[in-house]
Amino acid sequence: MRLDIPQMNYLIAIVDADFNLSDAAKQIYVTQSTLSQFILNFEKSENVQLFVRKNGRLTALTPVGKQIYDEVLEIIQKYDHIGNLIEKEGQKRKGMIRIGIPSTSLRILFTRFFPNYLMENPEVSIEIVEEDNKRLRQMLLENELHFAILEAPTFLDDKKYEQHLILLSEIAAFMRPQSPLAKKKILKWSDLDDQFITLLDEDFASNDATLAKLEEVNSKAKVLMTSSSWDYLVESSAINDVIAILPTARFNRYLERLNYIGVVEKRFEDPIPYKPMICRPKKKKYSQIENHIFETMLEGFYRISRYH
Repeated sequence: MRLDIPQMNYLIAIVDADFNLSDAAKQIYVTQSTLSQFILNFEKSENVQLFVRKNGRLTALTPVGKQIYDEVLEIIQKYDHIGNLIEKEGQKRKGMIRIGIPSTSLRILFTRFFPNYLMENPEVSIEIVEEDNKRLRQMLLENELHFAILEAPTFLDDKKYEQHLILLSEIAAFMRPQSPLAKKKILKWSDLDDQFITLLDEDFASNDATLAKLEEVNSKAKVLMTSSSWDYLVESSAINDVIAILPTARFNRYLERLNYIGVVEKRFEDPIPYKPMICRPKKKKYSQIENHIFETMLEGFYRISRYH
């Protein structure tokens, strides 16, 4: 038999109660017989006498009992300290909100939001999980995220998930300024015939939508490669003779970034919609922090968009 944490507390309670088992039992809400059985079993199994007895009553600790008691006090103090650390960390983590965002949406839509929000709300912790659309949807279904930005169609059950459109945009073409297509005001899908194009990989909804459109118009465009990185594809199109077919936006800071990269963006006359949705599981009650972040994100997009 070895002392576990409850039994260590039995020993401490007995000493604190001046060796009165009845009083000790009341202090820790156990029966007197539980304490008596603990003493009997421990001393018998370990062949160690913890207590000095007089007329059948406990009166003091034996020398070895005193040594064990001192060690037990240290262990319980450390145990309580660990418990406090865990509790404090748990309280901190209650303010941790996990948000899943595809790399495309993170670059296009959120370069300012999260730094500004966290500076204004220092008590909040946000973990951004950057994954592809397919993986984020799975994580949301498995309750690994508080909410996620997913490209429509999300294939989520409307009865179980809130879904709000945060932006209505489209798929556009990105190219270097020297490209012949850069001189056109607006593109037809047939303009991509015999052009090398790049796309986001198959784990993004825009990949399926673009390939479906190309098949619909019998395009002769040549898919050179796919990638999970929007930045990489855009920057590659700025210096190579390839056309990147990617989601776009119309924010000033986004347009400034395109100018900085040195890439030209062209829209299609029959565009593919790009509709990022903010999604979260439906609950009877949300934490105050979760609600605040969610609503602040929605309000921010509603202010800059005429779409609801």
